[in-house]
Amino acid sequence: MYRRELGEDEGMLFLYREPQQMMMYMKDTRIPLSVAFIDSAGVILEIRDMEPMDETPVISASRQIRFALEANRGWFAKNGIAPGATVKAGKSDLLSLF
Repeated sequence: MYRRELGEDEGMLFLYREPQQMMMYMKDTRIPLSVAFIDSAGVILEIRDMEPMDETPVISASRQIRFALEANRGWFAKNGIAPGATVKAGKSDLLSLF
């Protein structure tokens, strides 16, 4: 919330204790973002665009989401990242960060 800018190659990673269906919204966020919904293995299951200041929930189709990664809108497509891609933390999986 309250974001007015995000660096070109920056993002925000959200971790959830248990796999679940996720809901994100853009309350008080002034920049357009895309969100990747990611499972426990680090696989991107879906990518959705979100509108600035929109409080309408963006809900994942899957109930197996463990992470959400927000980036500037279009960043995933610009970098050739699509559902099915795996996100890693260096050479380790995402869960090793926590």
